[in-house]
Amino acid sequence: MNPLTRFYLFLIFSLSTLFSDTLVHISSHLALCVFILLNNRSEWIEIKKRLVPFLKFFPMTGLLFFIITITVSEKTIIEAFLSVFFATTRLLIVIAAMTIYIVQSKSEDFMIGLRSNWLLIGKSWKWVEDAFLFFEITIRLFPKIQDDFEQAEISQSILSQNKDFTPYRRFKNIAKNIPDFILMTINKADQISLIVKGRGYGISFPRTVYPFLPLHWYDLIIIIFALILFVLTHFYVTI
Repeated sequence: MNPLTRFYLFLIFSLSTLFSDTLVHISSHLALCVFILLNNRSEWIEIKKRLVPFLKFFPMTGLLFFIITITVSEKTIIEAFLSVFFATTRLLIVIAAMTIYIVQSKSEDFMIGLRSNWLLIGKSWKWVEDAFLFFEITIRLFPKIQDDFEQAEISQSILSQNKDFTPYRRFKNIAKNIPDFILMTINKADQISLIVKGRGYGISFPRTVYPFLPLHWYDLIIIIFALILFVLTHFYVTI
């Protein structure tokens, strides 16, 4: 499936979940999310690793919303509980779906899909090419910067006599080391710009892309069908 089509389907599913206001709608979206999760059993470990930190906050946020609801509104306790339960469930489904998408898909594939379809248009606009290059470099470098920062924290923890890294101390270390990492990133950006110029970037537009992943006719059918289903479900069908 084309990366843009996959992104569109997960996006329309997330929007559909947020628009769901009945038990039938929410239950059907939850069942579909579980089905998608079961079809990605090989990636359960990575999905769990990314999803668990969010799940830890749901009981606390749900309780906070419940207290605010019964305090500022005229709803009964049962109505407030159902309202908070539905809102929390919708948020959980959206986070789970987008986590599955992030694990299943690569950011580079999404950018390749955009560039492939831009290449089909055939416009020689340098600012668009520069924007693609900027986002591609950012996507590629950001995980590396995160790894460098985590390795620096691990090294400081090993060398430090005080092994107890409180959130305040961690925040203080981040603020202290941010300028160094900014300078390191700027130096990497200068090196990359020299490499890009050395490989001939800027001579001809639009730039080619590999692999070439344009949208096909069946991708358009999937996009239109998903949009029609979304409109019929939330704007014309009352359950």
